[in-house]
Amino acid sequence: MSFSENSVDRKQVQKWINRLTSASPAAQFRAVSEMGRQAVRTRGAVRTRGAVLTPAPAEVPEPLETALESLLHNTSEDLRREVAYALGGLGGPASVAPLCHLALQDSQARVRAEAVSALGKIGGREAMDTLLRAACEDGDETVRAEAVDALGGLIATAAPPDEAQEIRDCLHRVAQTDLSPYVRERAAKMGAA
Repeated sequence: MSFSENSVDRKQVQKWINRLTSASPAAQFRAVSEMGRQAVRTRGAVRTRGAVLTPAPAEVPEPLETALESLLHNTSEDLRREVAYALGGLGGPASVAPLCHLALQDSQARVRAEAVSALGKIGGREAMDTLLRAACEDGDETVRAEAVDALGGLIATAAPPDEAQEIRDCLHRVAQTDLSPYVRERAAKMGAA
């Protein structure tokens, strides 16, 4: 992951783990927010309309991943949203499954939208399948629009031809049938890109 021995020292990782597992919600929130910002800075990821301009790193230290995942069912919407942001910044393959769960199952649209955004940064088949489902089925237009943008970004970052066509087909359907004019417009734009 972006938190390799070269980018963030082991003491900092341990400090984050201690704060993530603390009883203080404020300490947990600060740790997750700080990790997300550091991950994006370290990774150097720049997202433009769903496209990630740098590849995802390899893996997150397991204790850090475990501490983050323990917060996915926290009662705080803001904390779950920050966890999604941090996992997206970390970008490792182990982040995909928990983000897919958040994107499809969380009760709050803001959390689902952040999880969808994070999946668009990471990419891969499992992330794409979740994004396709969110673009077509989520009950919130913000989440659908974010999924559409993320899918457009996957096309822009050289998805294999068969996956790119599957994404374009989905975007075309959304552009024709979504109830929201905003989502239809975004889908038409992303599908044409």
